[in-house]
Amino acid sequence: MAYVRKTDTLVTEMRDRVREMRNKAIAPYATGSIDTSSPVYSMVQDAVETYAWSDAPHLKNQMPEKWTTVIDSARCQFQDAEGKRISNVHVNFSTKVRIPAQSERYYTYEAKIKPEHCSDALKQWLADEGKRKEQHDAVDHQYNQIESQLMQYMAGQASLNSAIKDMPEIELYVPEKYLTKLHAPNEKREKKAQQLSLADEIGIDRDVFAAAAIAHRITSAHG
Repeated sequence: MAYVRKTDTLVTEMRDRVREMRNKAIAPYATGSIDTSSPVYSMVQDAVETYAWSDAPHLKNQMPEKWTTVIDSARCQFQDAEGKRISNVHVNFSTKVRIPAQSERYYTYEAKIKPEHCSDALKQWLADEGKRKEQHDAVDHQYNQIESQLMQYMAGQASLNSAIKDMPEIELYVPEKYLTKLHAPNEKREKKAQQLSLADEIGIDRDVFAAAAIAHRITSAHG
């Protein structure tokens, strides 16, 4: 086994590999997108109109035209009932929408859509969007923790050899070119035995490290 010195390039490529895994893992839970051909997309226009007139719904068809303005798109921040943001979606309307004149001039009208502004079908989409966000945030947090711990772990290593000897699971995050070099035949070198596992000292969950990387390999193998 050859000696592979730890370098900034090696650590950066390991970090980038974690980020690549994270991006692939969170992709199925992406939020902030509605198919323009779906019925839900057209429902957003009604929700924006309901939001715009929510302070005085009784004036919707009575307010003088000079006190209103017309919009053809909106930047929607979808929120749960408590006002917590779920996702942002930009929507272009099929027809112009008349709303109360705004005190501030917007390039794009901004609407904060809550369930109370939505039809039942849009409420269901909003609930599903909330679940996607929860899953997205959970996976994102897991990989952020892996990245942080990996960087901390590698900071305490002098070589790839010592890193893998102390925690074999770390090999799953090493680009193949370094592993090829590592496993090449070489003269034996004496190495100091580590008295304490740095991985355990940092508190790395080896099972989580291994599972995340293996899951990425499986999903990559299937497209």
